[in-house]
Amino acid sequence: MPLPLEPGAKLAHVLPGDRDKTDPPKFFSRAVSYRESRLKRAAIEQATEARDEDLHDRLFGQLRDLIVGWELKNGDGAPVPFDLAELDNIISPIEAWQLWNAAVQGAPTFEDKKKSE
Repeated sequence: MPLPLEPGAKLAHVLPGDRDKTDPPKFFSRAVSYRESRLKRAAIEQATEARDEDLHDRLFGQLRDLIVGWELKNGDGAPVPFDLAELDNIISPIEAWQLWNAAVQGAPTFEDKKKSE
C-alpha cells in the first residue's frame, strides 16, 4: 500500500545536529503524497520569492500540519510533552527548515540511511 494511504503511517526524522547522539531526539511526520509535497513546496517558494512577512507563520503552519509526534527530552532528561503550539519554542530557525524539508520530502530516517549503507 502506498505510504500516504496507509492509516497511521509516519516517518521519523533526526535533525542533522543530533545524528551523532546515541539516542537522538526524533520528530515524526505523517506521510504525504507527491502532489501534497509539491503544493506545500510551491506555497513556501511563493512566500519566499514575494518576501512575504508571513513566511515564518506559513512554515510553522505547515510543520503543525505535518508533525504528528516527537521523542524529545529536556535538559534534565524528562520527556517533553507533544504540544504543537510549543514547536517554535523548541526548535531553532535552521532546524525548522531542516525538519520541514525532511517531512515534505518524506526523507528516510538517519537510522534507515545507515542500515542501507
